[in-house]
Amino acid sequence: MANVLFEIHGLTLQQNKTHILPVADFIERYLETGSKKEKTSLTQRFREILEDIGIEDPYEEIDYDELDSEIQEKIDSLNLRGILEEQISLGADLNLNITGFVLRRLSQINDLDGLEIVLGNIGILYPVFKEVLAYFTAIRKVDAEYRQKVGKFLLSLIEDSVVGHLEYHKCWIINTFTKDREWDNQDEFVTIYNNNNDEFSHRESVLAIGRAGQDHWFKARKRTVFQFGPWEKRAFLAAASCLPKEEAHYWYSSIYGQLDILEKSIVDWAKANPFA
Repeated sequence: MANVLFEIHGLTLQQNKTHILPVADFIERYLETGSKKEKTSLTQRFREILEDIGIEDPYEEIDYDELDSEIQEKIDSLNLRGILEEQISLGADLNLNITGFVLRRLSQINDLDGLEIVLGNIGILYPVFKEVLAYFTAIRKVDAEYRQKVGKFLLSLIEDSVVGHLEYHKCWIINTFTKDREWDNQDEFVTIYNNNNDEFSHRESVLAIGRAGQDHWFKARKRTVFQFGPWEKRAFLAAASCLPKEEAHYWYSSIYGQLDILEKSIVDWAKANPFA
């Protein structure tokens, strides 16, 4: 084929751009099947709606709540999961603006079916990973067992995926566990703290350990609080409020005079809003 192309048309094949595919893969990737046409048309209709309201910049964020009710109805009439699947099929070429908007909208309408699609395609969706996590945390009416499963999956990404190699991604993942205990997996946070040395991971891990109520971890380290860096120190001051009430009160009082104004504010807040 290379010889024919060169001799007849003067064309050459570039090795790094040439891929030999099984027939099934070629059909799936490049031929317009009926379902693919439907999904493509959905994305095109979505683009047309955006153009109608004057959004042409692919990086412009779309706030659903700020749209006219007529535009909202048009968007809601689309197959949002179909659009998400179509964007995923584009791989690295997915539209960040459209994909992020669809994820935010799916979370707003509490679409549970989209969760499995997202869980199965994290490696493709990592450019919109913040929106992925927002989707997970916004979903309601999910039982505790399923939340534990999702929580375990998220933590596994820190060590075993392309997602976890970025400090910000690790920070966002661990932050999911700093607000409440509904994601379970409390026994994992100390290991994550020990295995990751960047200040973002340490800060979020400390908060997660505190939210998990692992007061023994803080008992063993409260005397060394002034050896921590500023981010980790402030997180420790907040999360140590998981200590038994009297112990926390005595410890805060013993170090209060050595704290700066921001650290004192954190202690005051933590005493009023203890991690429990």
